[in-house]
Amino acid sequence: MKKSEDKLTKLLATAKGNSTDIYFTAYEEYIKNSEKPWRELQTVIEYAYDVGADGTHSKRINDEKINDIVKRHGHFLSVLVHHSIVENLEEEDFYKKLYNMVFVSDAFPQEDEVRVVLLQLLARNIPGLPYFPLHDVMKMDNNEFREASKKMLPQLRKGMSVLNRDLQTNTEVISQLWPISQELQTDSERIIFFSAIVGLAYGNQVKPGQ
Repeated sequence: MKKSEDKLTKLLATAKGNSTDIYFTAYEEYIKNSEKPWRELQTVIEYAYDVGADGTHSKRINDEKINDIVKRHGHFLSVLVHHSIVENLEEEDFYKKLYNMVFVSDAFPQEDEVRVVLLQLLARNIPGLPYFPLHDVMKMDNNEFREASKKMLPQLRKGMSVLNRDLQTNTEVISQLWPISQELQTDSERIIFFSAIVGLAYGNQVKPGQ
């Protein structure tokens, strides 16, 4: 991580006060004049989900203007981000495109106040962020899933037994499912195992072996 990004991460971890004002500082001091601003933008999105206090009033932008910016531009921002996500770009290419789309193009008003509110939305309210590209996505139809699951019925039965135990947290459950998954030989088999267990837990999965 570059020195500027390191300082920005420290700011986001330690800053106190109104959340919008913290985003304003992050934009003004780290993004606005950066040589590679998409990197600072990525840092904010990855590290600034929960900064500052929301129950206070911003000293930099009044509440009415914040609400107006969100109302005018929030949905359009979400749509643009979604269309960029589905392109499945490499990480740096995605953040370069996102920066240019939001902070350079004429898609949004190029005022600092607007940019800061959009930055806050990107960090906290837009589905699919923080972004990372999907690689080696495993796809399987129901018939393939049934055939694959037949080969791991002993492990799946153990997994279902774990789900019926009086375990209180997800951590407790996974701590018992993980050793069972290690009885399988490949990562693909382990993915199928956890897919089946999650589906059975929520009652929306093709039952193994049927």
